[in-house]
Amino acid sequence: MKNAHYRIRVVSCALLVLVLRVNRSGSRLNCFERRATHDAAIDERNQHRMIECDAKPSLIVFALYGVLERARNCHNSVNERNVFRAATFNYTIPHVRIGFGMDMNGQRIDEVRIPRTETNEHIAALNLSHLSFAKVAKIDAAVDGVYCKAQNVCLRELCKRPFWRYDYGKLKIRHAMRAMYCEYGLANMLREHFDTDAHARIVVVALSADVMLNKPLREADIIDAACSPGKIFLTQNNDGLDGYTDGFYVGHIDAMKSVLSTFQHLPSHFYSELREQPYEFLFKATCDRLNITRIVLRGFGNFLKDFVKIRARGQIIGELPCGLKNHIDFERCPQLKESECSSAYV
Repeated sequence: MKNAHYRIRVVSCALLVLVLRVNRSGSRLNCFERRATHDAAIDERNQHRMIECDAKPSLIVFALYGVLERARNCHNSVNERNVFRAATFNYTIPHVRIGFGMDMNGQRIDEVRIPRTETNEHIAALNLSHLSFAKVAKIDAAVDGVYCKAQNVCLRELCKRPFWRYDYGKLKIRHAMRAMYCEYGLANMLREHFDTDAHARIVVVALSADVMLNKPLREADIIDAACSPGKIFLTQNNDGLDGYTDGFYVGHIDAMKSVLSTFQHLPSHFYSELREQPYEFLFKATCDRLNITRIVLRGFGNFLKDFVKIRARGQIIGELPCGLKNHIDFERCPQLKESECSSAYV
């Protein structure tokens, strides 16, 4: 009966969409659809621009998002070498750092309560030129207002199973929606702070604030990204069954403004009858919808070995090369001292 009830609601939603497409009354859902279609048309035009690229990018934008203090800066020295220095060709390319942070407002992070003074210290060390902060309660309210508690029953389906895969409980879905919201916040920051003309060669390197890259980016990928508004350069750290790895992205600024907007495109995925999918597949669906091609970064493509995620209590998600462990400051990060590492690293 429960599945039958869901099918009835899906049919009702499909009928509602047909009605809204005929009735141009300016309803909330119809406006959302028109906005997504408009943005997709703009993005598609951007992807087919011709950019003359036989030189370095004009600017590198490093964009961090999420709980900015989560890794407690334990990845700084490694990311300095593998991300920031590598992407700028040893700092010979102009660059800026921006961030969209989720303020946990004193809540525990990975079962650890990080003092406000420590949080401020970590964020200051990121050297961000533009920083937007949103309290977690405000993000949750925005997610609820747009989707989870929307008046439209169809939009509310985006916050539960079976739209999400069976192993996504309420908390995991909430975390996924928060992450998408933060990525969308970054996309809006790129639109606000970086005006691009028809020949812009701006490359964006976006990463979740808890990600530590296991190997350096290559100059050839950075140059290719500057030339390719219709491509996104990714790892294959965890693609899932048929998705794209999220959490670390390299691309031309126009491509990045598009792919970081999955939060906006969720209704389109729902009406395309996507069901029981994880985060990675929804991200791939966004790229497919916007005709953006995934390119695997050179030297990357190893399951759980391309990067690791560092949790506040010291847990490492992924496979840490023992060689990188030597670059971690254990006086600052004693919680990582006993972490396991792999010497058989490809």
